[in-house]
Amino acid sequence: MTVTPQKTKKNIPALTSIRGFAAIAVVLMHINSTYAEQGLLFFSLFQYSSLGVDLFFILSGFILAYVYEEQNFSKLGIKSFFVTFMSARLARIYPLHIVTLLFTLLIVLTLSGFSERYSEHFFTLQSFILNVFLIQNWGLVDISWNTVSWSISAEFFMYLLFPFMLYFKSFINNTNHIIMLTLLCFVAHHLFIFVLDWSSYGGMSLGGMVRVFFEFSLGFLFFFLRLKLKTYFQCCTFKLSYLILPIMVSAMLIEQLWFFFLPSAVMLIVYLSVMDCKIGEVLSYRPCIYLGNISYSLYMWHWLVIQINNWLKSVGIYTTSDNYIVYFECFSLVIVSVIIAHYSFRYIEQPARKWGRKVTI
Repeated sequence: MTVTPQKTKKNIPALTSIRGFAAIAVVLMHINSTYAEQGLLFFSLFQYSSLGVDLFFILSGFILAYVYEEQNFSKLGIKSFFVTFMSARLARIYPLHIVTLLFTLLIVLTLSGFSERYSEHFFTLQSFILNVFLIQNWGLVDISWNTVSWSISAEFFMYLLFPFMLYFKSFINNTNHIIMLTLLCFVAHHLFIFVLDWSSYGGMSLGGMVRVFFEFSLGFLFFFLRLKLKTYFQCCTFKLSYLILPIMVSAMLIEQLWFFFLPSAVMLIVYLSVMDCKIGEVLSYRPCIYLGNISYSLYMWHWLVIQINNWLKSVGIYTTSDNYIVYFECFSLVIVSVIIAHYSFRYIEQPARKWGRKVTI
């Protein structure tokens, strides 16, 4: 198995791969929730792995800080940077979002009985318009249309804030001040959880906005602490990644350990960005990077694949009862989602990115 070249300034292979595994975790979680009554042993392991979305949020804050850390606001004002940055981000996320939204509209209009399987607010004109503008998760409606796009809406909100976060960070060069902001952010995040009496990181809508704000911000802040943390990592007599990764995975699989997820996820991301280790080497294999590259498409299409499959069963086109057949069905949903994600990445995401680069140059 070949390994891709070493990480470069604009590319950290291991972090690209983590996105792919986070997407797979969410896919398996949704499949489990669909087949919960069957009690499928393998898929039931992932019933709490919605934390893969939180991993996306942390990674976004970290990676955007990594890409834009050298932004010179004296040469390019905040207004110009805002326009350039938002143009690039919209080119990255919006084409696929609108394609999946329109596809959802198509199946709602053409598949008899599809929409009746959901609550009455799900497929309304109002929620469709909000989805078009990517503001559906800003406390305006509950889940709707392509359900998973709630997190894209939440992240879009942070994209609007990011240029100002980077601008204000340009005035803060004292590491101790960044540490204080980071601790304040972490404490405030958990206070929200306990005050609102959530069992873990909170759901969508208000919960989703709380999640994305603090987790994106923590990823952003920890990027600027990475070099200081690197000195501590280098002092360790063993590879910390062998400790951090199992803690993070355990927190994703065991509900009672949810509070370990955020610190372990942040530390793993920082560790992989500054240290060489076996886990980082494995995550740099081409198949892992490929999974990371198609992760956005995989995330945006998989719920629709699952729901179309559920509709086929609801209208009696086929049925499954034997557990072995159900397992085959579940793994087939994963494979179909990956295949669709491959072509979606190739024919929607990549052309959109190229167009976005031309526009922002």
